Amino acid sequence: MRGLHHRIRMARESAGMLQADLAKALRVNPSAVSHWESGRRKPRTMMLARIAAATGADVNWLWPSGALAADEREFIRTWRRLSPAAQLAWAESFRNKELLAFCGRVKAGSAA
Repeated sequence: MRGLHHRIRMARESAGMLQADLAKALRVNPSAVSHWESGRRKPRTMMLARIAAATGADVNWLWPSGALAADEREFIRTWRRLSPAAQLAWAESFRNKELLAFCGRVKAGSAA
């Protein structure tokens, strides 16, 4: 199986998107997409969910579970149980910076 960077590019191209299109859909700088596709950087797990939602790719195909940490595998198991509409809604919710900040506080143990 090809590397993550190759699968991200294949998902984008299969969706008929340019790097700039995917970057706009994900609200990231186009250089981030370029770095992921060249293998210089890897997207975070939550970003993989957003990439999957934006391109219509299966997140399990993008990054097979064997290459993930335990918390990342749990994220994907949760993702798999969601309907396509719920997956899209969940991926969209991560564009909310307040929600991301809250998730960081919960992980650190100070969700107040």
